[in-house]
Amino acid sequence: MSSCAIVRVVLSGFLSISAARSLDAQLAVDRAVPRTTRDSSDATHGAFWVELLHAPTSSSTDVAWTYKLGADVPLVRLPHDLALRLELGHEMLATPANALGFDPRGAVWTEQLTLAGFGTDRWQWTGGLFLRCRHDIDVGAVRDSVAVRGSQRVVVVSGTQLHAQHRPIVHAGLRVDVGTGAEWLTGTGDRRTPASRRTPRWQDARGVWSVSARVSQRGPRGTSVYAQGWQATVLFREPSTAWRTNYRLEAGVQLPGARRRTELLVATERHFDDMMLPVPRASRALFLGARFGARAIR
Repeated sequence: MSSCAIVRVVLSGFLSISAARSLDAQLAVDRAVPRTTRDSSDATHGAFWVELLHAPTSSSTDVAWTYKLGADVPLVRLPHDLALRLELGHEMLATPANALGFDPRGAVWTEQLTLAGFGTDRWQWTGGLFLRCRHDIDVGAVRDSVAVRGSQRVVVVSGTQLHAQHRPIVHAGLRVDVGTGAEWLTGTGDRRTPASRRTPRWQDARGVWSVSARVSQRGPRGTSVYAQGWQATVLFREPSTAWRTNYRLEAGVQLPGARRRTELLVATERHFDDMMLPVPRASRALFLGARFGARAIR
């Protein structure tokens, strides 16, 4: 399904000008991974990353665990230092609503074709096409001796992106990275039924504007401490909903490693729609976790 979906979007004639590291909203699996983990113009090396998060104070209906997997696959180097890449992501969400405290409830898939490497001395631009979908994975399950009637609801967004990343600012071991991006949603779908007309539906979403920043300070023996965050504002068609904003704030320690990247972190996220129920609802969570990444050797 994934490859066919990308081909259909390409054949539709959309221009490949979008962000290599999107900051959409809940549907961007890699939203917490900074673009600075690699040079996007390098078409000779791939990369992968894994993120594990736990919210120790969540209730029975909130997200308690998430795991995310991502891969950055180089496809071809083009003239003028351009690079065509394929980025894939998968996320699974679980609530604590069973005896084990781990009840898988939803999954998100991300597919993205990006053109990267063009820019100026100060800014680097990337662009491309993306497809993201979220659906239930507990349909037909039996929980606590009660049969659950699943809706198999699906939320889908697709479109094009454009992202600008400022070249890193480095001084005396301090590094600052900032970026901004825009997404144009050309295909959306939301099978859920909101409780009121004031509740936004993803099928009415038209675009996303995002900003991100990361500050890190080099420490002893190759370690560093960092703080980073992102904010994504989703624009809707209906005047009653207009726009909604999500954000994430994170701080942590990056451990030493030449080609490996290991971060121990604490993060807080706020979403206007956590997609855990048929009726959209806002949520806020505090996570403890770790992120592991590596650059492929060729």
